[in-house]
This record gives sequence, structure tokens and C-alpha cells, in this order.
Amino acid sequence: MKKDHIITPRATLKRFDDEKQSLHILDLNDLSNPALKLGRSKSFHTQLGYYDDSVDDRVKIIETDIGTWNKEISEAISKNDYSNIDYIKLKQFCIKLITLQFNRTVMENDNDRSRVLRNNKCDPTIIENREQAILMFQKRFLLQPNQVIINSYQDFVPVILYIKHDCDYSFILPPSHFIGTDSVARIIISPYISIGLYPSRDNPPSVKLVKKSEALSLIPRSFESAMEMPDNYKELIGLATDLEKIKKNLLATNKMVECNENDGIIIVKRNNEFLLTDNSVFEFFMYLYYSFSAYKKIIISADAFENLKEIHRIDWSFISSYDYEVALICAKPIKNLKYNINIFKSKNKAIEYFIKHK
Repeated sequence: MKKDHIITPRATLKRFDDEKQSLHILDLNDLSNPALKLGRSKSFHTQLGYYDDSVDDRVKIIETDIGTWNKEISEAISKNDYSNIDYIKLKQFCIKLITLQFNRTVMENDNDRSRVLRNNKCDPTIIENREQAILMFQKRFLLQPNQVIINSYQDFVPVILYIKHDCDYSFILPPSHFIGTDSVARIIISPYISIGLYPSRDNPPSVKLVKKSEALSLIPRSFESAMEMPDNYKELIGLATDLEKIKKNLLATNKMVECNENDGIIIVKRNNEFLLTDNSVFEFFMYLYYSFSAYKKIIISADAFENLKEIHRIDWSFISSYDYEVALICAKPIKNLKYNINIFKSKNKAIEYFIKHK
């Protein structure tokens, strides 16, 4: 009986191995103490005989396609010739892989899997037996098309995203293999190749060289994807230097936060290790969202930002998606913000406002 990789295919993991065949992992299961670990791609989240043989054969077809596309795209990048890329087939592959990885995540999450089985009127005695329930899910649902996913990306087109190998940054691999939102999806193939799905109305390019700022902007969504995984799968995989930076920013966030438990308020103070900017503020809020999930009222001192100009550059509209109320403390008036945020001259005034408007 063989060991099966439960969610992330071994071949994908191997592309993230370092020169010593070690896998660099950032364990996020305890956000107060994120841990950098080393693993082996051959044994990362494996279980003996996890997949039914007939199901595994069909899964392997999709997994083999990952390597096929990685090779084809790598060759096209090296030759700067994309004429042989069939973008229709590339999109079909993306939808199949997103569906498979989404279903794998549901299958390994006890609550989500049980809900699907109950909704489909499966035998309750099977649902309560984890091994039998997983087997039933594999045979009935794992490889079924997902109409919601198909419809979500119906009007999207694939874009090849790549990073040059001599750059000091790379793509981060979330456990699900992809990052998906309503407006974009990105499938991580290797540290240097990703496939994006973008709305066709935006007329995106078919190939795009990803700059450092763009690669860093993916970190919050990769983190979010990891945190939505089942317990023990809340991890990120990547180059050691990239993961060390994420860990550093997570720990810096913890130091920046002062919690007012009685009133459900967080006060954010300056930390020179992680100054808030237009590029870093979404990452900071994503860390807040999962590390301090009970708090939705946020007071931020203006000196927590790199400078006051950064406050103006930020598009604050994202905070409504996470049900945040934000107030800024600044002795000087701040005008013409891109979003309506209350500004106070002192911390006490901001606290009084939030208490009054509970």
C-alpha cells in the first residue's frame, strides 16, 4: 500500500525543494508563535492508502497535467515564444485543478465534508465514520464538476505570470494550490510560475512578468487561503527568505496591538519593524483578522504609518469586506482620504466615540 499526498501533489511540492531537497514550511496553526519548519516533499501530509485506487488514477491525470503545463510554460518563457500555448486548454486545466483542490479541502475538513454528505442524504452511520465518509466523498464528489466554480470564472481568461529566477522574491504556495476571489484566481505552479484567471473585460495580457511589489501583494491572499484550511493544514510553502519575512511581520503585528477587551477595541501603535504603507496595510489587516478575530473596532495611531502620505495612498474600501470600523489618531487634519474614516486628535477621543456608537 502506497502513501498518498492528501491535498498538495508531490510533484508540485518538489518544485519548492531547496538544493538539499528540503521543503521550507511556515506553520500558521498557532499565530502567536508561527514556526519555520523543514519537511520532505515525499512525506508532506501523506497517509497510507488514503485514496481509493480508481479515484487516485483519475486524480493523477490532473496532477500530471500540472507538470505538463509547467514544462510547456517554462519552455515558452525561456524562448520568449508563446505561440504554441493553447489558452483555451489552459483555462480548462485551471478550472479542473481549482475544482479538485477545492474538493480535496472540503473532503479533509470534517465539518464541511459532513455537511456535503448530509445534504446529499448519505447514510448517517457512514458520515460519522471518518474513513468511510472520506471514501464515499472521493467516489461521489471529489472529481465532479463544480458549477459554481465554472460560472465564477466563465468570463475570465488565463494569464501566464512569471518571475525571473535571479530575483530575490518568488511565489508562495498555499496548501490549496490556488488563491481564489471573486475578481481573480491564481494557481501557483512553482516558485517562479503561476497562472492567473482575470476578467476578460479588463483585457489582461496573456503573459506578464511579475514585479516584486506585485508578488508581495499576493502574500495576504496566500495567508488567507492557508488560514481557511482545515486544522493542521494552515501552512505556507516557499523560499526560506520569503517565509521568514512573513513570520517577522506576523510577530511585529502582535507587538503593535494593544487590546481593550472590555470595549472590543484594538489600538495599533508604531513598530519600526513593520511600518504601515499602501503596500503593507492589507497584509497587516489580514494578520489582525485571524490573530485577533474578536475585535472589529480598530484605532490606528498615525505614527504607525511610514509617513502621512501613505494614509492618502491607501484604498481603505477593503475594510468593509471584513466588517472593520477604523479610526485614525492624528494631531494634524487629514483631508481627501479615499474612504470615509473618522479621525481624532487623541486615543481617548477615539475610544469614547466607539463606546458611544456600540
